Amino acid sequence: MRRVPQPISWALISVNFFFSFLLLAGGILSFVALRAFRRSNRCDHGILIAMAAFWLANSLYQIFVPMPLPAQLWLLRIALLGFAIAAVLAYVVSVLAMRAAKDSTAISS
Repeated sequence: MRRVPQPISWALISVNFFFSFLLLAGGILSFVALRAFRRSNRCDHGILIAMAAFWLANSLYQIFVPMPLPAQLWLLRIALLGFAIAAVLAYVVSVLAMRAAKDSTAISS
C-alpha cells in the first residue's frame, strides 16, 4: 500500500462529508414533503422524484459496477442492493400516493 497525497486524502474525506450531508438533507426534505399529503405542491413532487432518481441510480450502479467485496460478504452486497431498491419503491409509492390524494381532492372540490 502506498501513501496517498494529502490533497487527495482531504478531497476523499470532503466528498464523503458533503455527499452525506446532501443525502441527509434529501431525507429530511422527503419527510417535510410527505408531512402534508393533500398540499402536494410541485416542489414536494420534485424532492421525492429526485430522491427516487438518486436511489435508482444507486441501484443501477450497484448492479453494473458492484463493490469489490470478498466472496464471504455476498450477503452484504444483497442487503445494500435491497435497501436501495426498497428506497426506490418507497419514493415511487409516495409520489403516486401524493398524486392520487391531489387528484381526489381536485375531484371532490
